[in-house]
Amino acid sequence: MGNNIINSLSDRINYIKDKAKVTFILILINIGMYVITAILSKNILDSDINVLVFLGANENTLVSNGQYYRLFTCMFLHGGLIHLAANMYALGAIGPIVERIYGKVKYIIIYLVGGIISSIASHFFLRGVSIGASGAIFALLGVMLILTIERKDIVGNGVVKDIV
Repeated sequence: MGNNIINSLSDRINYIKDKAKVTFILILINIGMYVITAILSKNILDSDINVLVFLGANENTLVSNGQYYRLFTCMFLHGGLIHLAANMYALGAIGPIVERIYGKVKYIIIYLVGGIISSIASHFFLRGVSIGASGAIFALLGVMLILTIERKDIVGNGVVKDIV
C-alpha cells in the first residue's frame, strides 16, 4: 500500500512538472521560501513570526508605512509545514486544470491578482500578520467554480457541488 501511495504521488508530481509548468514553478517557489524560513527559524515544523516578518509577511503597520511589496511577498510564506503542505496540495490539484484551460499568462494573472486582493483584504480587515498562498488558490477555485457553472452541461452538477 505504501508503494502505491508513493507511486501515485510521484506520477502526480511528474504530471505537474511536465504538463503544468507554471504550477510546478509556483510550488517550487513556495517550497524554496519555506526552506529559507525553516532554516532561519531553526525549526522545520513551525515558522518563527519574526522570520516571517523579516521575509515579507503582510504586517499592517509596515504596509501602512509604505512597504507595499509585502502584499505580494506574503503569498509565498507559510506558518508551518502543515500550512505549506495543505496549500501546495490544493495548488497541485487545482492549478494544472486552470493552467490548461486558461493558458499560462492568464493563469499567472489570476493567481497573482487573487493573491494580492486577498492580501489587501487581510490588511484592511485583520490585525497582525498574514501569510500564505490561500488567497491565490481561492482565486483559482473561484475561476473553476465559474467555469463549471458555465459548462455544467459538460462537467455535471456534481463538480459544482464538489467545488462549493
